[in-house]
Formats: sequence, C-alpha cells, structure tokens
Amino acid sequence: MTTSPNTPSAATSSSLAHQWAESLTKSWSDEVKDEWRREQRRQNSKRFRTRKQHELIQLRREQDHLELQVKRFVAALSQSSTQKPTNSSELYSALCRLAIEGETLMREKLLLKQELYRHEYFLGIASKTPESVVVVPKEKKIPQSVLDASKKSRWVAYARREQYGWCVNFPNEEPSFFFYPFTREEFDGVIKTTLAGLSTDPLVVGKIFGWNVHPAPLTRNAETGSLVAHVRLTTRVKCSLKDADAMVSSSDVNSWPLLTTPTAWRRGDETSVSTQGLQQFDLNSHVLVTNICGQVHFRYVHLDLRWPRENENGIREVLYVAVVGDTEANAQARESRTDVQWARDSGYCIRFTEVNETTIDVTYDRWSQSESENQAQELFVDWAQVVCRWSQRATSFKLIESG
Repeated sequence: MTTSPNTPSAATSSSLAHQWAESLTKSWSDEVKDEWRREQRRQNSKRFRTRKQHELIQLRREQDHLELQVKRFVAALSQSSTQKPTNSSELYSALCRLAIEGETLMREKLLLKQELYRHEYFLGIASKTPESVVVVPKEKKIPQSVLDASKKSRWVAYARREQYGWCVNFPNEEPSFFFYPFTREEFDGVIKTTLAGLSTDPLVVGKIFGWNVHPAPLTRNAETGSLVAHVRLTTRVKCSLKDADAMVSSSDVNSWPLLTTPTAWRRGDETSVSTQGLQQFDLNSHVLVTNICGQVHFRYVHLDLRWPRENENGIREVLYVAVVGDTEANAQARESRTDVQWARDSGYCIRFTEVNETTIDVTYDRWSQSESENQAQELFVDWAQVVCRWSQRATSFKLIESG
C-alpha cells in the first residue's frame, strides 16, 4: 500500500529533512562567518605591517634628505672658514668653528646611538637563555615611589620625547620586548572599563582578619577564554583620608601587590621581581611593566591611576587602580617566545571613602586570571595575606568593626 503524502509518517520525514537542512545551513553559515573573521584579521595585520613599512621608508627618506642638507651647509661653512673674510670678525670665525664642531658632535652622537642599538640587539639575543637556566637577579632594589621610578626611568624619558616606540630591556638580562606607548584615550578607556566592571556589590559571606569578605563566582573572559577569580574585601579604619592617601602614594613601587603570579611561584621570591616605569601622563597616571624571573619569564604591562574625587553622594574618596592593559599595536608586535608568558585579566582597586575627619571606609577589589578553581582558592589565601600585611603596616590605625 502506498503512503499518502498527507500521512503523519510523510509529515515527520519532511520535518526531519527540513530541520537537517536548517542545521546544515546554519553550520555552513557559521563556518563562513568564522573564515570571514579570520580573513579580516589577516588583512588588518597585513595592512598594519604595510603601513608601518611605508612610514619607515618615508622616515628614512626624510633622514637622508636632512643629512644631505646638513652636509652641504657644513661644506659651505668649512669652505668659507678657510677663506679670509673681507670683514675679519672674531665673532664670525667663532660661529664657523661652532658650526663645524656641532656637526662633528652630531656625527659622534649618531655613531654612539648606532652602537647602543647594536648593543641592545645583541643583548636581546644573548638573553635567550635555555629554559633550564633560571636567571638570578643581580640588581639591588632601591625603595622608590612610582613618581621617583618614573623620574629615573629612561623609558618615560623616551615617551616624553614622543618616541613612536622603543625596545624595553630589563636590569637582569631578561628577554627584551618592543613597546608602543599608550595614548591618553587608550589609557582612560582601560580604566573606565575596569571601574564599570566593579559597579556591582556582592553580598558579605564572612570575615577574615577584620575584613568583610564579598566573594564573586569564577567567570570566564569571553575574549581570552581564561577563568577570572574576583573578591572584594571591605573594612572601616581609624585613619584620616589624607594619611591613608599619603601612605599608599609614597609607598615603594616594589612593595605593591603583584597583579598576578605564575602558577608555581610562591611569596617570598620577591627578589626575582622587577618593575619599571614606561610612561607618565601626569602625576597620577602611569604605565609600568613588571617581570617575574623564572624558567619562563612571567610579565605584564599595567596601568596605574590615583584618582582623588567626590563620589555620587558628594563624599570625598581616593581610588587606586592597577590593571593589566594592552593595545592592538603591542599585541601584534609582541614576539612569540617559549621563555616568556604575558599575563592578562588581572588587577586591583583600592578605594578610600571618607566617613569623617578621622575615619575611612576601605574597599579592596582584587581579580586575577586563574587556571582552575583550586588556583582561585590559593589566590584568595594570598589576597587575604595582602590585606593582613596592610593592616600590620598600619599599626597606628585601629580597625573598627564594620556593620
């Protein structure tokens, strides 16, 4: 007996075929979209490299043109200096000699600069040590605030001269990297995004060392795919806003909490950590880089902001924000190495809110990339130790039980 097209069996077969066709079409569509995105990224990278090559060629042409003009000018001065001028002026002769000496010094400066770049290049090659060799730090750290570190940093000096980018070396022969400076807009954008992510207020679940604990569940970064652990710790301190601000802002940059650490790293290995200033936008806005030595060097570029302000209720407060930051230019320029690991998705925010002239509320937000739930628990223990040390440091301040 022949099945009618209108029977339930025929309708079911037609429905299954329709669903299969829709599923197949969606799968093809997703594959096409993924391939289109990959092609867009390849084209963007290609255009970026081509643009930089053209800019470099143009700069070299301008350099050659300027050098030719200088040579012609110096040759004319040299020729005129050998001839006795009709007006024998000592000032004229002195100016000629100064011009010639200045050109000679310029040549010597260029030669020294070339030697410096050559030295940095070979230093970068020599620093590619085998993974089995652990670099032992040799530099003695001198306590200094972030402002002092920025004043002494040659990288900050490069940024002030509006250098397009430069090779960053470390004091203990760690592998170098090329850094493109942040724009003010990029810096502010990272800070704004960070503070927006801290707008929620998790519930209090307990106390530790006099601090209220507001844990947040593990989340996964949609872009990087990494797990992110987050906790908020709050308390009330018998201390003026001015004194608390001064204590943090003048603290040694090497004593700041590390935003994140490698899995096998244990506290007490601070001698393997080095922090350098890269940029300074103003007295309260800095870009730094931190490197933790090891068989694999663990490092991150971080943006640091001190922000005194009045909150939405008109109450005075001071925020300290430190967050791992990156730009497209730096991500593309970063060399892929087996002996260097770059961290991400980590930072902290300290908020001092004035209660009265002698009391402040302290909010300490902390988050970091995590490989597993077990590591997240280890991070929480480490963060609790940080606030415990902070409390010990402020021995003259009396903790007030927060309600």
